[in-house]
Order: sequence, then C-alpha cells, then structure tokens
Amino acid sequence: MSTLQSIRWRLPLSYAGIALLATLALGTVLLTTLNGYYTQREREYLHRISGPFSRNIEQLASDGVALNDMQYVIDNHSFIARSRVRLLDPNSQVVLDTGTFTGGDFITISVEGAPPDAILSTGSVAMAGGGGDSGMPPDLQVTQGSVTAPAIISFLSLNGRVPFEYAVSNAEDNTVYGPLEFKGQSRMFSVPVGGSPFGYDLDNPEISIDGRHSGEKIIRPLYTDNGTFIGYLEVSEGPAFGREILDSVAKGLVSAGAVAIILAALVGWLVSRNISQPLLALTEATSHMADGRLSARVDLKRGDELGILARSFNDMAHRVENTVVTLRRFVADAAHELHTPLTALRTNLELAVVETDPQTRENFIHRAEAQANRLEHLTNSLLDLARIESGSYQHQTQSVDLTGLVKQINEVYASRAEQAGLSLNLEAPSQEVIIEANEPQITRVIDNLLDNALKFTPEEGIITLGLRHQETDVELWVKDTGIGIPPEDLPNLFNRFYRGHNVAAYPGNGLGLVIIKAIVEEHRGTVAVHSDHSGTRFSVKLPKGAVS
Repeated sequence: MSTLQSIRWRLPLSYAGIALLATLALGTVLLTTLNGYYTQREREYLHRISGPFSRNIEQLASDGVALNDMQYVIDNHSFIARSRVRLLDPNSQVVLDTGTFTGGDFITISVEGAPPDAILSTGSVAMAGGGGDSGMPPDLQVTQGSVTAPAIISFLSLNGRVPFEYAVSNAEDNTVYGPLEFKGQSRMFSVPVGGSPFGYDLDNPEISIDGRHSGEKIIRPLYTDNGTFIGYLEVSEGPAFGREILDSVAKGLVSAGAVAIILAALVGWLVSRNISQPLLALTEATSHMADGRLSARVDLKRGDELGILARSFNDMAHRVENTVVTLRRFVADAAHELHTPLTALRTNLELAVVETDPQTRENFIHRAEAQANRLEHLTNSLLDLARIESGSYQHQTQSVDLTGLVKQINEVYASRAEQAGLSLNLEAPSQEVIIEANEPQITRVIDNLLDNALKFTPEEGIITLGLRHQETDVELWVKDTGIGIPPEDLPNLFNRFYRGHNVAAYPGNGLGLVIIKAIVEEHRGTVAVHSDHSGTRFSVKLPKGAVS
C-alpha cells in the first residue's frame, strides 16, 4: 500500500483540506462583507463632503468668480476631503484638477500685525489686545471711518502653497475688510498633521496615507443662484477607509487558517492513529489465522465500533477454531467409526466368497448385511447432523401442537415398550400447547430420547414421556429407570461418537444425543440430563418466545 493510500495519511490530509476549505469560505464571506461595508462608507463619505463643496463653488460662481480661477478653492477642498477634486465645464471637460491627494500635510498659519500708521483704503480699525506676543499694535489707522473690534490679519497656507485668503475680520458682525495692503510685523508657525481613515490626527503627525485610494466617485452638477448650469464638481480617490482593516483581517485569516490547518492535520493524525492501530491489530490477527494459527485473538478493549468489531472478530475466531477443531476431530472419529464396520463388512464378504458350506456362507452374508446397515445408519446420521448444523431447516417452521404430537408418538412407542416388558406413561396437559417449530425435527428429538430409554431400560422398568407448559418456557422430558449414566461420562455425553463406559454391549454410534442437542439449540432451546442410581431424565426446554 502506498503512503497516500494509507488511512494514517489520508485522514490528516482530509482534515487539513476541510480546514483549508472552511478558512477559504469564511475568509471569502468575511472579506466580501467587509469590503461591501467599507465601500458603502467611502461612497457615503464622498457624497457627504461633496455637498458643502459644491455649494461653496456655486456661491463663488454666483459672485462672479470663474471656474478656472478657483484653484485655491479646490485645493482647500482637496485638503479637507483628502480626495481628488476636479471642476468640469458643462461639456465635461476638465477645467481644474488638484491631482491625486498624497498626504504628508502641514498647515502654515501667518499672523501679521500692522504698524500704527498703516493706511487702508476702506477705513480705520482700532485693534484690541495689541502688543505683547500677539504682535498686534494697539490700533490701526485708516483713511475713512473707524471700527472698534478685535481683528486679526491672517492667511492659511497648505503645504507651502500660495495663500488662499487674507483679510481683516470684525469679530462682532463678521464683516471682512480687505483686501489689505500694508507693511508690518508678522508671526508664522506650522502645525504638522497626519491622515488616518478617521480624519486628521494632530497628536500623531507621523501617520500618513499609504497611497491607496477609494475607487468611488461622486459627480455633482453646479448651478448659479439664477439656475444657470455652469459645470460639474467631481470628488474621487477619497480615503480608502477599510483597506487597512481589510489587510489586517486578510493577514489574520491567513495566520488563523495556517494554524487551523496545522491543528486539523494534527487532530487528523491522532484520529487516524487511533483508528489505524486497532485495524492493524485486526489485520495481523487475520494474517495469523490465514497462516493456520487459529488461536490468534485481538486484545482490544474499547467501547466504540472498533471495539465491537474486535469482539466480533474474537467471537468469530473462537467459533472458527472450534469448528475446525471439531471438524478435525469429527473426521478422525468418523474415519475410526467407518473403518470398523467397513473392515468387518470386507472380512465377511471375503469369507463368504471362499466358503463352500452354504449355511456358513449365508451367515457371513448376513453379518456383512448387518455391517452395511450399520454404515448406512451412521452415514445418514452424519448427513442429518451436517444439515442441522448448517441451518438447512432454519426457515422450515410451522405451528406445532406439542400436546397432540407427544400423544401421537406415545401411541407408536407404547407397543414397543409392551413387547420389551416396559411401562410407558404419558404426562401431558389436556389443552393445546402451540409453538413455532420444525415438526420433523421435534419429532426426531422425542424419537431419539424414547429409543435410548427403551434401549437402556431393563424389563419391568418404567419410562415416562412428559410435557409441561411453564410460565417462561415449554418443557419436554423423558425419564426412565434404566442403567443410568456414570458421573464421569456426563461432561462428554453430547460429543460426537462418544459412548459411555457402561454401554459397550449396546448398539449405537454416539451421534443420537449430538443430533438432539443440535436440533434443540437451533430452536433456541436447551437440553439437560440428570442421572443417578434410580435412572436418567432428559429435559428439553424451548423458550417462551417460541410459544404462540
């Protein structure tokens, strides 16, 4: 047997294959579900942020700003959305494009303070909170009008690009005064930021986008306040929110799958070892039996199916051994039993051939005939025993009235008993006792028991044939006042060709009781014998299950 055909390897490989398929199925379902979920989140994100962007651009366009002059606006939007932003004209031609957002961002804030004599074209602003670290002067002079309000002049720079807004703002009414032209002191500082799937992270500026972007895209039409269609806003290549998570899950599935496959293979190996060892033991035992060592058994104490198989094998081996041993003994005994009458038959025939005296020749022929009859009876008994033990009569059952049967047999043997100077009594119930059985076989059991009783009971003896229907079984018995059976012969009484020490003067072949036992056991019954100086009693019991 090749290695891969062995169950010791096929089971571990099967377990590992099942674990692999389970991991692939689970991973496919999980990753597909997560990918769908995060794709939906990415699309919702782009849809959510594109709304304010489009409204801002529409407002600027309504104020007269051309689309191709809004680069700083879409740069701002791209930075905030961490996505690619494009403006398209009504013919879907690209007007402005921020390009793919690459991350690695910082915000530069510049604060400028104006000197007291700074001249503005729109008015005069009195600055509050001037001086100190703010870099702000106490007031700011303008040529027209005056406003008292906290103010700051500032611009925001994205990654060093050109400022997109600078103004003086009135904190009370949010009025913006500008554009401003002045010379003065300034303060500038930069704040590094890092991108993450959840927005900008000021605490961990080292975090950056890994270069992967969402494949989703949102396109919104743009209209001015008067409803004029001016083009499209396209937001795409946004943050791939779930890619890092999907990668982590995929790596985790690979690791978990590898561990699961290894563990499954290990479990499969242990299971295969648990199965293959008993099977190898059974194989070894069968090989020993095939070699003729019929005493081979499997020492396997388990409660599972393999243990049941081992016990069944041991039972089978025990029966095979007993059968073979019995067959060998039977052949030896049969050869011995057949040899004696055959020798006598041949001798008588040879003597009859050469004998000249007619009377003596006739005697030799009669003796030869007797030996031939003995051989015929012995052969028929052996054939009957073989048929019974092979189960040839197993399905030839019918309802049998034992009460009527024993009465009928008793009438047949009553005259024989009377001729032999014996008394034959019958003890049977008046009602019918019905069982499912093979009637000819049951008749043979009773015949054999009565034949033995008549043979071994001297004159003036008493023989009793009885039938009794008990609660759990049906009992047939034959009791006599004959010569009895020596105690040392009782254990071997049902062995083939065995004859007791005190029956040498009586004819027989030692198969009658063997046939009785075989028939009774075929009917799931038992046969027992009790013998002492007063006689012998044979009892046959059939189980209650055989009674209808």
